[in-house]
Amino acid sequence: VGSVLSSMSIYGEAAKKSLVANNPERVSQLIDMIGENARETMGNMSDIVWSINPINDNGLKLFNKMEAYANSQLSASGVDFNYTVDDKLYNENFLMPVRQNVFFIFKEIINYCATPAPAKSVSVNFGKCGEQFIMEVTNDGKCFSNPSPKEKGWSDVLAGNGFKNLTKRADELGGKIKVELTYTGTKITLQFLINQHYPV
Repeated sequence: VGSVLSSMSIYGEAAKKSLVANNPERVSQLIDMIGENARETMGNMSDIVWSINPINDNGLKLFNKMEAYANSQLSASGVDFNYTVDDKLYNENFLMPVRQNVFFIFKEIINYCATPAPAKSVSVNFGKCGEQFIMEVTNDGKCFSNPSPKEKGWSDVLAGNGFKNLTKRADELGGKIKVELTYTGTKITLQFLINQHYPV
């Protein structure tokens, strides 16, 4: 949020200079960029407020919110979307740190699946095996702008900023995130123990 607000300030100063230079086309472009950044910030703040509200601790609200988010992003890009949740997870209570990290991991993955070169189809499955929470996202595109497995290995891709964010959040969950590149797309798996202790 801070970086986006900083960008908006820079765009505003650039717009004033373009106005003085009588460059209305550039001013219009910069205003559009400010508007886009403002909408992004509002969305991020809304997600943060939702994630820290204890009323949203239950699994039903978490998975419904993630499904709604993915639908809005992927349908806009014309991507076929399949979403399944193990019924047992709907009855779980997810404390704020868990809910927040799971949602933002999911959100980042979906954003990459939707842009800049969207996949044709994305499948999401949430399951529970014993006390293990498992999320699998598969798509038939080059998620995170990955080249083919021949061109670049998973360990190299993991060094990118997008994957650093994912692995940091997975670490906070006490879990692991695994990315598998195939010739037909990408499979990302998040796994962690549901009932381990998390600070409130």
